[in-house]
Amino acid sequence: MSLTSNGVLSALPFLLQLISKVVYVGFADIARRREWASMDTITKICNSSASFGIAICFGLLCFADCTQRGTAIFLVCMAMSFVSGYIPGYSTSVVTIAPAQTAGIAAFSRFWGQIASSVAPYHIGAFTKQGTPAEWMSVFSTMGAICIATGVFFHCCGTVSLQHWDSDHSKAPIEIAREELIDSSKLDDSLRITTVD
Repeated sequence: MSLTSNGVLSALPFLLQLISKVVYVGFADIARRREWASMDTITKICNSSASFGIAICFGLLCFADCTQRGTAIFLVCMAMSFVSGYIPGYSTSVVTIAPAQTAGIAAFSRFWGQIASSVAPYHIGAFTKQGTPAEWMSVFSTMGAICIATGVFFHCCGTVSLQHWDSDHSKAPIEIAREELIDSSKLDDSLRITTVD
C-alpha cells in the first residue's frame, strides 16, 4: 500500500505511538513512585518490551502477504507503539548514567541512531528490487534480528546507575542543581532590590 493512498492509515501508526508513549511513561512513573522495582529494572522492562515487541511484529509481518492488508497495518501500528518503550528505556539511561556528560552521550547515541535511520532506506531498497514476499521477509527478519540483538545487549549491559567516570559522580543530579541556584544571602548589597513602603 502506498503511503499516500490513505492519509488516515498513514497517520495511524504515529497516532498510536503518541498514545503508547503516554502509557509507557505513565507506567514507568507509577512503578518508580510505588517502588515496584528498581529504576534499572523498570528501564530494562520498558526497553526490552520495545525491542522484543518490535521484533515479534516484524517476525509476524514476514508471513503477512498482500491479501492480509489489515493484519499488516495492525502489525505496523503495534511495532510503532512498541517503539515508545525506548523513551523510559534507553533514553532514560542516556540522561542518567553521567549527568555531567549528558550532552556528549546523547549526541553520540543520536549520531549512531541517525546513521542507522539514514542507511536503512537504501538497504531496504537494495533488498526489495522486485518487491517479492521473499525480499520483504528478508528485510523484516533482519530488522527483527537487529531489535533482538540490541534488546539483549541493553538488558545485559544497560543501566541508569550513576557511573564512576562521571566528573560529578559523587553528587546526585538534584544536588548539582541546588548548588547552581543563586543563594540570595550571598548577593552583594548593591544588587539587592529594595522596596519603599
